[in-house]
Amino acid sequence: MNGGINEKHPQQNTFVFPSSGIKISSQFDSGNLARCMQQSKNLFHMYISEDSLPYTPLPAGCQNYRTWFYFSVTGVPKGETVIFSMRNMNNQGRLFKLGLKPVYRVLPSAQPSWQRIPASVQFDYLDEGPFFITFCHNFAYEETETTYFAFSYPFSFEEIQNQSQQLIDRFASSETVYVHREVLGLSLEGRPMDMLTISSRHKMTFQREELIDGLFPCHPQNSTSSSLTERPFKFEKQTVFLTCRVHPGETPA
Repeated sequence: MNGGINEKHPQQNTFVFPSSGIKISSQFDSGNLARCMQQSKNLFHMYISEDSLPYTPLPAGCQNYRTWFYFSVTGVPKGETVIFSMRNMNNQGRLFKLGLKPVYRVLPSAQPSWQRIPASVQFDYLDEGPFFITFCHNFAYEETETTYFAFSYPFSFEEIQNQSQQLIDRFASSETVYVHREVLGLSLEGRPMDMLTISSRHKMTFQREELIDGLFPCHPQNSTSSSLTERPFKFEKQTVFLTCRVHPGETPA
C-alpha cells in the first residue's frame, strides 16, 4: 500500500507515486480529494473531504457530508486500465441504482468535452457506515494528457466569472435591462463572491442601495482597490433573492 507524497490541504492535494510515475491531484478550482492510497499497481482508494470545513456550524444531520469529488490523473501509460474506488461517500445508492456515472474529460486535446465514463459503476452501501463506488477507466491516449474525473458536470469559479462578465457586456448599453455586479464578500481563500442584480429598468430609482457593515469590500468606502463598485440602484418593486454554491458540494449548480 502506497500513500504517495501528499501536499496537505483540506480539499486540494497532490499525490505522486514514484514507483509508477502516476500523479493524482485536486489542486485546482472546485477540486476535492483528501487522500489517495495505491492498493496495488492499478487500484487506488480515494477519500474525499467533508462538504464544509470542521469549524463551520451546520444544521443537524448535515455534518460530515461527503459526495463531491473532482480530481485529475496524469502519467498512466497508454492503454492501461486503472481502478478508482471512492471510499467514504455519503449514501447515494438511489442515484447509482438509476445509472448515474461520474464524468470525465481529457486535456489538452484527447477529449476536451465532459462525458460520462463508459465503464459500469460498482457500489455498495449500508444503513450505517461509508458508501463507496468503484469504477475503472482505460487510458487509451498518451500519458502526457491529463484526465479529469468528477462526481457530476463541474461548473467552476472561472466559468461563473466568465458567465457573469458576459451578462454585463451584453446588457451594458441596454435601455430595458439592468444588470449590476458587485462583490458581496470574500471566501476563506480570498476569492470574490459576486452578487448580481438583474431587473428590467421599470420602477428603477436613482438612489443607491445602502452599504452594509462587513460586506461589499470593493465599495469605494471600504477599499482603495482599482476595481471599485457602487451599490446598485434601488427599485420600487418586489425582490427575489437566489443563492447557489453556498458550500463546496454545489459546484454543479
